[in-house]
Amino acid sequence: MGASGRWIKALVGFTKSKSSKKDNNVNIATKSRFGRKHSVDFNAEKFQDGLEDLNFHSVIDAGVSTSTSLQSYAAPCEEQRKEHMAATRIQSAFRAFLARRALRALKGLVRLQALVRGHVVRKQAAVTLRCMQALVRVQARVRARRVRLSLECETGQQTLQQQVADKARVREIENLQCGKNILIDMSIHTAYVKAIRSAQHFIYIENQYFFGSSFNWDSHKTVGANNLIPMEIALKIANKIRARENFAAYIVIPMLPEGDPTGIVTQSILQYQYKTMQMMYLTIYKALVEAELDGQYEPQDYLNFFCLGSREVADGNVNNNTKEEDGPQVEALKSRRFMIYVHSKGMIVDDEFVLIGSANINERSLEGSRDTEIAMGGYQPHHSWAKKGSHPRGQIFGYRMSLWAEHLGSLEKGFENPENMECVRRVRRLSELNWRQYAAEEVTEMTSHLLKYPVQVDRAGKVSSLPGCETFPDVFVDPARHLCHPDQRDAILDFKNKFQIQKPCLDRRLKSWENNSDCCSWDGIRCDASFGDVIKLNLSDSCLHGQFNSNSTIFLLQRLPFLTTLDLSSNELSGNIPSSLGNLSKLTTLDLSGNDFSGEIPSSLGNLSKLTTLNNLSQNKFTGKVPSSLGNLLNLTELILCANNFVGEFPSSFGNLSHLTVLDLSQNNFVGEISSFFGSSDHLTDMDVGNNILHGNFPLKLLNLTKLISISISGNQFSGMLPPNMGSLSNLEFFYVEHNTFTGPIPSSSLFTIPSLTYIDFLGDNNFMGSIPRSISKLVNLDTLDLSHLNTQGCGIFEFPELLRTQRNMKTLDISNNKITGQVPGWLWELPIIEYVSTSNNTLIGFESPTKHGISYVRKTSLSYLSGANNNFTGKIPSFICELRSLTTLDLSNNKFSGSFPSCLGNFSRSLEVLNLDVGHNRLVGKLPRSFIRIHFLQVLNVEINKISDTFPFWLRSLPELQVLVLRSNAFHGEIPRSIGLLKELHVLNFSNNAFTGHIPSSLGNLAELESLDVSQNNLSGEIPQELGSLSFLAYMNFSHNQLIGLVPGGTQFLTQPCSSFEDNPGLYGPSLDQVCGCIHATTCQQSETPDPDEDEDEEEVLSWIAAAIGFVPGVFFGLTMGYILVSYKPEWFMKAFVPNKRRHHNSLKR
Repeated sequence: MGASGRWIKALVGFTKSKSSKKDNNVNIATKSRFGRKHSVDFNAEKFQDGLEDLNFHSVIDAGVSTSTSLQSYAAPCEEQRKEHMAATRIQSAFRAFLARRALRALKGLVRLQALVRGHVVRKQAAVTLRCMQALVRVQARVRARRVRLSLECETGQQTLQQQVADKARVREIENLQCGKNILIDMSIHTAYVKAIRSAQHFIYIENQYFFGSSFNWDSHKTVGANNLIPMEIALKIANKIRARENFAAYIVIPMLPEGDPTGIVTQSILQYQYKTMQMMYLTIYKALVEAELDGQYEPQDYLNFFCLGSREVADGNVNNNTKEEDGPQVEALKSRRFMIYVHSKGMIVDDEFVLIGSANINERSLEGSRDTEIAMGGYQPHHSWAKKGSHPRGQIFGYRMSLWAEHLGSLEKGFENPENMECVRRVRRLSELNWRQYAAEEVTEMTSHLLKYPVQVDRAGKVSSLPGCETFPDVFVDPARHLCHPDQRDAILDFKNKFQIQKPCLDRRLKSWENNSDCCSWDGIRCDASFGDVIKLNLSDSCLHGQFNSNSTIFLLQRLPFLTTLDLSSNELSGNIPSSLGNLSKLTTLDLSGNDFSGEIPSSLGNLSKLTTLNNLSQNKFTGKVPSSLGNLLNLTELILCANNFVGEFPSSFGNLSHLTVLDLSQNNFVGEISSFFGSSDHLTDMDVGNNILHGNFPLKLLNLTKLISISISGNQFSGMLPPNMGSLSNLEFFYVEHNTFTGPIPSSSLFTIPSLTYIDFLGDNNFMGSIPRSISKLVNLDTLDLSHLNTQGCGIFEFPELLRTQRNMKTLDISNNKITGQVPGWLWELPIIEYVSTSNNTLIGFESPTKHGISYVRKTSLSYLSGANNNFTGKIPSFICELRSLTTLDLSNNKFSGSFPSCLGNFSRSLEVLNLDVGHNRLVGKLPRSFIRIHFLQVLNVEINKISDTFPFWLRSLPELQVLVLRSNAFHGEIPRSIGLLKELHVLNFSNNAFTGHIPSSLGNLAELESLDVSQNNLSGEIPQELGSLSFLAYMNFSHNQLIGLVPGGTQFLTQPCSSFEDNPGLYGPSLDQVCGCIHATTCQQSETPDPDEDEDEEEVLSWIAAAIGFVPGVFFGLTMGYILVSYKPEWFMKAFVPNKRRHHNSLKR
C-alpha cells in the first residue's frame, strides 16, 4: 500500500469484522460500490465517535448506544445509512488530501519562483541603491560647492563645514531612549533644521534672539555663531523661488535686546542680527536673479522681520515729571512709547507643526554644551496637509491666528494663507503703518502692535538704516550698526593718546571713547556699512594739543587701511606735516585747518590721487610755495589754503584741476597776476583770492566761468576798470572787489542786471567815479549791500540812500565809515526782513520814528544787530528802539546821548545779548534801571564813561549769562558786594575810575572763567584776595591807584603783570611784587613812573585803538566797537562769541 493509501488508513482506521458473514458482504458491497482498489473496514463505533468529534449531533444522538440504534431500525435501512455515512467520510477525507497536495504544490511553485526571480530582484535592488547613493553624493557635492562659492573660497572653510556636519551627525545620533520605544531628540537645533527642511508653505518664528550662520556673513565669520537655522530658512526660500512656488517666512524679534542700549553686548547683538539679516536677504536676492524674477519680486516678498511695540495716550493720572536723569526710560515715558519685549521661543511650520521651548536662536542655546534647554514639538495627525489635502485647520492653525489677531488687532481672510504674496505684502504694509505711528512726534493710541523692524531692505537685498529713523526712537541706537575691528579701535586710541587734551575742554566728543566699547558708536567715527572698517576719523575741535610731525603718528593712521576722511581741524596741533601722510592712499577728504602747523606742505600730498576735498589746510602757519604736485589731484573738487603765509605765484599745475568747484587761496602772500589757467576750470562756483599781493587788471578769463556764484579778489592791488560785460556771469550771487585801486565808472549797466546778485561789496576803498547807481534798486534779490568806506570821486555818499527803501528782501546793510549826515530814516525800520544795520562812524544826528506802519509793525521786524556808534546822536535814547524785540546787539557808543536810561530797555527780556552804551562821550545820568534784570540772556553790559551815579547794581547777580561787565569812568560808589561771585560766566570785569570803597570781595575767586580784571582808580582798601592767585585764565589785572595793603598773591598770573598794575598802593608787598617791580616803594622810582593824567588818557586811548585794530579782520565790524572795552587784551573767545561775521567766507560756500 503506497503513499496514496496511507492517508485513508490514517484518517479512517477501519478493520475487518469477524462476527458474521453478513458483515463481509457489506465490505464487499462497499468495495465494489466506490470503485476503489483498496478495501475499507467500516467500524461503527469509531465512526460514531468521529461524528461526535465533528459535532454532528443532528445526525446521531450521542446519548444512544450503537446497539440500541440498530435494534430500532430495519436492517436495510441501517446498511444504507452506514454506506451513506461512509461515503461522505471518504469523500471529505479525499478532498482534504487533494487540498493538502495542492498546497504543497503551490508552496513548491512559490519556492521555485523565488529561486528564479531572487537573483534579478537582488541585482535590481543593488543598482537602485547605488543610484540613490550616487544621487546623495552628487547633491552633497553640489551643496558643498555652493557653500564654498558663497564663502569666496576662504581658507579653512571646508574644515568648518566638516565640523558643523560632524556636530549635526552627533546630534542626530545622540538620542535618549525613554519609555516604551519612544525616541526623544536631544538636539533642539536638529529639530529646528528638520522642521525647516520639511516646510512647504511658510514659517512663523517668535524668538528673543535671531542670529547665526556666521560662516556665511560678509565679515566677522569667526565669531562662532554657527547654527544653521538662518541659512536653512534662506536656502528653503531660495529653493522655492527656483521652483517658482510661494513660500514666506515671518520672524518676530525684540526691537532691542535687553541691557544697556549703548553697551558693547547690546551693540554686538544688534550687529550680529544685522549680519544675519544681510546674509539671508542677499541669498534670496541671488535666487531671484537666477530665476529671472528680480524685476517682479523683491526679497521682502518672501522674508520679513518684525518687532512689537505700543503707544498709549497719557491719562490725567500719569506723571511725566520724573526726577531721574535723562535716559531711554525717561524719553520713552515722555513720548509714550513702550517696547513690547519678545521673550517667547517658538516656530510654527505650515500650520501643522509647532516647536515650543526655552531655546533662543543663538549659539549659546543651540550648541548643546552650555545652557540646558528644553523644547517640545507637536502636531495633530488628522490636521496635516497630507491628511486633509488642503490647508489644515487644527489647533496649531488656531494658535497662530490668535497670535496674529493680538499682534495685528484684527483678523482678515487672507491671513489664513500666510504663504500667499498678498498676505505677505498686507502684513508688511500694516507693520509699516504701525511703525510710522510709533515713531511719529504726535502721540496717538495704537490698536495693534506688530511693527516693521526699523531697517530698510532694497530690491537688491541690501540692508541699511531706515531713512528718517536711523536710530531707535528715544534710544538713539542704530539697528544696522557695525562693530569695528579691535586692531582699528586700538589704533584710534593710540593716535588720540599721542596728544594732550587741553583743559578745560567744552567739547564732549571724546567722552564716548572707551576701550571696552564699539568704536563705530564713538562720536566722530564712521564705519563701513558692510564690513565695519573705520572710514572716517573726525577729531575736529577736540582740544588736542601737541606735535604732529612724527612718522609714527601717521603709521597709526595707516592701521586704518580704509580711512577716507581725516578731520583734525580746530585744535592746537603743531609741527611740520610728515611726508608719510601721502601714504594714506584711500583718503578722499583731508581737513587740517585751524591749527598751528608750520613749514612747507610736503609734495607727497600729490600722491593722494583719490582726494576730492583738501578742506582744508587753512588757518595755520604754513610757509613757502604751494607744491606743484597738488595739480596731480585730478579728482579734487575743493581746495582751501586760506589764512597761511604762502608765497610766490599760483602753481600752473592748478590748471589740471578740471573738477574744482571751490578754490580759496585768500589771506596769504601770493604775488603776481591771476593766471589764465583759471579760465579752464569750467566747474568752478566759488573763488576767493582776496587779501594777497596780487596785481594787474581784472582777469577777463574769469568771465568765461559762467557757473561762478561767488568771486572775491578784494584786498589786493588790482587796478584799471571793471570790464563792461560783467553780465556774462549770469549766476553770480556774491561779488567782492573792495580794497583795491579800481578806477573808472561803476559798470552798473551790466553788473546790476544780473538777477541772482544778492551780495555786493565792491565800492569801498577803490577809486570809482560817480555816485551810487540807482540801478541797484532793480536787484530784487539783493540780500546784502556793503557801501562802507566809500572813496568815490564825484558826489560821494553824504546822505542816507533813499533808493534802498524798495529793497524788501534786504537782510544786511552796512553804510558805516562814510560822511552821511542827517537822520536815520524811519522807513529803515519797516524793511520786513532786515537783520543787520550798521551806520557807525558817520555824522548822523538822530533817528526818525517809523511813520507808515507805526510802532506795532516795528515789533514784528527781525532786526538783530544795530550799531550807531561814533556819530553825533543827541538827546535821549529813542524809545521806539525798545520795540525792536528781535534785537540781540545794540551799540550806541561814542555819541552825545543825555538823560537817563530808558526803562523800556528791559523789554528785551528774550533776545538782547549785547548792550553797549559806551565811550565818549555819552552823557547818561541817573541809575542803572532795574528793568535790566529781565534781560536774562544779556552777555555784555558796557556803560563806561557816562555820568551814572549809583551803588553797585547788586541785582546783576540774576543775569547768569553775563560775560562782560564794564562800569568804568562813572560815579559808582559804595562797596562791591560779595554777590559778584555768583556771576560764574564773567570773562571781563572793569570797575575802574569810580568811587568804590571797602574791600575787594574774596568771592571774586569763584569767577573761574575771569580773564580780565580792572579795579583801578577807586578808594578800595584791605588786601588783594589770595583766591585770585588760583584763577588760571586771569591774564590781565589792574589794582593801581587804591589804598590796598598786604601780601600780593603768588602765581604765574601776577608775575606776568606790569608794575603799573600795582602802583600807588604803598602798603602792598611780597615776592610777586618784588619780582615784578623791585623799586615800587622807592620815591625816585615812583616819581619816574607816575604818569601825567593827560598823558595817561592819551596812552589809554592809543592802547584801546591798538586793541581795536588787532580785533579787526575783513568783514568784522563789531571788533571796532569792542576794542576799547578790553584795552590791550582781546581774548579769542570774545571774537568768536560776539563778533558777527557778515562776510561770506569759505565755510559758508560749501553746499
